[in-house]
Parts: sequence; structure tokens; C-alpha cells
Amino acid sequence: MGLWSEYRSTLKSVEVEEPIDLAVHRPLAFVLAKGAFHTPLTPNQLTVVSMVLGVLGGLVLVAAGLGRFENPTLGHVVGAALLFASAVVDCSDGMLARMRKSSSEIGRMLDGAADSVVSLAVTIGSVAVILRLYSKPTEIAAALVLSFLTIYTSQFHTSGYDFYKNLYLRMTVPQDHEGEDLEHLVARYQEARRKGMSLVFDGCFRLYVGYLKNQRRFAEWFDPAVPVRLSLLPKHSAAGEAIYRRHHGALMLVWRSLFGVGSLMFGLVVSNALGRPDLFLLFRLVVLNAVFFLYLMPAQRRATRLSSDELGIAEGRRDETRVAA
Repeated sequence: MGLWSEYRSTLKSVEVEEPIDLAVHRPLAFVLAKGAFHTPLTPNQLTVVSMVLGVLGGLVLVAAGLGRFENPTLGHVVGAALLFASAVVDCSDGMLARMRKSSSEIGRMLDGAADSVVSLAVTIGSVAVILRLYSKPTEIAAALVLSFLTIYTSQFHTSGYDFYKNLYLRMTVPQDHEGEDLEHLVARYQEARRKGMSLVFDGCFRLYVGYLKNQRRFAEWFDPAVPVRLSLLPKHSAAGEAIYRRHHGALMLVWRSLFGVGSLMFGLVVSNALGRPDLFLLFRLVVLNAVFFLYLMPAQRRATRLSSDELGIAEGRRDETRVAA
């Protein structure tokens, strides 16, 4: 297998890959994964490394925001560099798993939990940097309110991209089963609790269950007719793939170009390196939310109705599984 073919084999379908990942993160991650291929390093260990780097990056930004660096620019650049390294390593764990053909539900769960932890760290760090930019109480209050609104709506962006990416893969790629139904995860969690597990794995399960429950609620609100249980979708067929791609292909381009975690992380890396994450958050709050709510939401609802009618898929609202987690 040539190097280019080997690289392509470590990707998901290019139709769902984020452009910033394809251009920046994944080429570097491929080098890392290829170097790790013949070592004892596992994809799950890379996930942990990614999480540690992300948390360290967030802590450095907090220190910069609190004025702990004589040269604030140094703190911004170091924090941003750690976040960039975290994003690259985060891409490499899945690529290494695909190289070794060792992808697993546990790995995806750990990756999702690590993403949540890193997101929290970089959010706190970015807000700390933002607050240092302003001195008047009214400015600080406005910055806090706008930051909260941006953080709150950005979780819709990334969760929505993740949901529709998994749905798109199920409908357009034979035997691609990335993503997990809430019901399946709950059953795995309950079985793991019966057998006994460490506090770390229990925490990861709880984070991931919470993430999928919130994602389910988001999907049912954002697109009421969307099928929310991937396991109940019809089996892949060439005709079904053509129908789904015709209605959803252009929308997936918007999702993956603007609303994925890779785009979010890269924007935070660049804006924090420049010491102005406030401008990036304002861009997400105003511009991306306009695209998200005024264009993408009605367009996605229309596409779901049309494709579901042609494919004979029932509406996606289901009784939500209740979990004591």
C-alpha cells in the first residue's frame, strides 16, 4: 500500500471529515500514528495524552488570564500550542485504531469523555484570557454573558455535527457503524457496573451517557422527524445511499466546514495565540449562530422530511431511556 493510500485508509469518509482536519490536523496525526504503529502505544493511551495536553493548555491560559506570566504573549502562545498538540493527538488515536483495525466502543467512549474534559479546560482558559482584556465592571459583565451564550450554543454546533455525521455515514457508507445509540450505551454501562469497574471508567461512562442524552434531546428539538436511533435505520443500499446523499450532501458540507470540534479547536488555538479569543467567540455567537439557526435548521428539517418520505423511514422521536447515572 502506498503512503497516500495508507493515509486515506485511516480517514473516515472524506464527505464527513472537517476541512481543517484534512488540511492541518490529520496529516500531522498520521505521522504520529504511523510512528506509534510498531510500538506498544495504544489508541486509548493516545486519547489520554490528548486529554492531558488539552487540560494543560487550558491551565496555561488560565495562568495567562490571571497575569502569572511576565510576558502575557508567551502564556497565550504556549497555551495555544498545547491545545494544538491536543487536537493533533486527538485525531491520531482513531487513525492508529483504524491502522490496527482495533476500533472499539470503549475507545470511542473514552475519546468522547476526553473531548468533554478538554472542552471544559479550553473554555475556562479562554474565558480567563477574555476577562483580562476588560477592566470596567459593565464590560466584564457583558463579556461573561456573551461568553456563556457562545459556549451554550456552540455545544449545539458540535453535538449536531457529530449526530448528523454518524447518521450520514450509516446511510451512505456500507458497514460503517460509527456512533452508538443511547439505549445500547446504557445497557453496556449497566452490565459494566454489575461486573465492577474502576472509578475512572465509571466517570467516562457517566460523561458519555450524559453526552448522548443531551445529543438525543438536541436532535429531537432541532429536527423532530429525524431518526434518532441509528440501529433502526434501514440497511445500506445503493438506491438509499443515492437518495440520502442527494438530500443531505450539501448540508453535510456546511456541517463539517463550520460546526465540528476541529474547527472550534483551531479557531480557539489561533485566537488564543493572538490573545483575542473574544473576537472568535463573537464570530461564533453572531455569524455561526445566524447560519445555524436561520439556514441550517430549516434546511435540515426539510431534507429530513424529503429523504424520510422517499426511504420510508418513520419519524425519529422515541421514548427516552431513563438512566440512573
